[in-house]
Amino acid sequence: MNKIMKTVFGSHLYGLNTKNSDRDIKGIYLPTLNELLLGNYKPYINLDSNKKGKNDSSDVDEEYIALPTFI
Repeated sequence: MNKIMKTVFGSHLYGLNTKNSDRDIKGIYLPTLNELLLGNYKPYINLDSNKKGKNDSSDVDEEYIALPTFI
């Protein structure tokens, strides 16, 4: 995945985080040329560190949106 932008999001961005807040990351990625030409890229990619329930302070959730979807 070719990440072209990545930023902190959620409570950490707005300074509302507590000691129990997880970290949220959002970004934009550029699909490969073949994926773009064939139209078979994923519009969103989620890279969650905790897939089993409620997040805690050690979890990092990352979500990337494809550039064509973002535009």
